Amino acid sequence: MSAPIADCLDRGEPPLPWVYRLAADLEGEDRADLPGDAGALSRSLSTAADLFGLPAVCPSFDPAITAEAAGCAVADDEEGGTLRVTDGPVESVDDAFDLDVDGAVEGGRMPAALDATERLTATLDGTSVLGGIAGPGTLADALLSVDDPDPDLHFEATLTAGDVGVALANAFFDRGADGIVVLEPDGVGGDTGGGGGGTDEEAYRDAVVPLSNVIDHYDATAILAQRSVGAADVELAADLGFDAITGRAGDDAVDAAADAGIALGVGVPADLLLDGPDAVDSFVDDHPSDTFFATEWEVPAGVEPEALHQLMGSL
Repeated sequence: MSAPIADCLDRGEPPLPWVYRLAADLEGEDRADLPGDAGALSRSLSTAADLFGLPAVCPSFDPAITAEAAGCAVADDEEGGTLRVTDGPVESVDDAFDLDVDGAVEGGRMPAALDATERLTATLDGTSVLGGIAGPGTLADALLSVDDPDPDLHFEATLTAGDVGVALANAFFDRGADGIVVLEPDGVGGDTGGGGGGTDEEAYRDAVVPLSNVIDHYDATAILAQRSVGAADVELAADLGFDAITGRAGDDAVDAAADAGIALGVGVPADLLLDGPDAVDSFVDDHPSDTFFATEWEVPAGVEPEALHQLMGSL
């Protein structure tokens, strides 16, 4: 019997909304406390899985959790309950080489995510648990403490970020996860550098392939989550061995996914989720009946449960 997430991707249903901090609201927990509290995480995500019939939950759907675990300084956004990276530990190539990759498993709030994974895999029925890991592009930018790193430094930071991903993936699989979500909110494309020195596609491949090999070893599911998805993103994700990619997507991405043989979760925009069930219904109706839906990114705080029920077809 295949894992729920594998079955979901094979059938193209049910939708795959990324429910994380919203789950805290449903359970009456503090969103800001959620990432560091294994009990709150497991209770909240279990409630959300049962309430909405989710095919998967992710106890670490925030790139900053990986960044903190790898040694970055982070700050709390008290209003939204989110985390943001304020500084990284890598100033030089030597710093990148010397980073304690395996220590990320015990760093920051990652132990809570791993503990919650173990609890959820033991209790959830019909819902997969996926480990969320910041992708090499996003994590490399977080690790770097210099504003304009030279290409060699950015390259080594990207490889180190990939090594962190491998260590964390093994830890999630050791606790029963059915797959990994690689979190690249700004996408990977041909330039994953964001505000840093830029990482070319070759460097990104070098960083991701070892992680892909670990996922393949466990015969698990690999999903790339971005905020928006274009045709080039789909093609690269398929070439790197991902089973699916999610995010806000246009017709070019849909066509590319069909050609590449990769599942594309067409993300419902956050503003439409906030507008309520009628807006979600209109968005769904504007797409072909066989569209596989996801969400643009994490379901934002303040979304009415009815909007997600509408997306899941359970309203």
